[in-house]
Amino acid sequence: MRCSICNEIIIEGNRCNNFYDCVENWEEQNGIRRGTWMIEWMNRVNRRSAKRNESNFVKWSRNVQG
Repeated sequence: MRCSICNEIIIEGNRCNNFYDCVENWEEQNGIRRGTWMIEWMNRVNRRSAKRNESNFVKWSRNVQG
């Protein structure tokens, strides 16, 4: 089987072995600037880490240590 985007041979599963290049090729084919998905992913991760809260386990372990 071959990837419908980059034409790479797919050995296992249904995903391309070179996922990152494949996504960037898809972006180019759809008129999106190459690498945009990575920038958007990084921005989402940064937003999530800014909202980091203490887990219930951390709160519990502070009470146990006394």
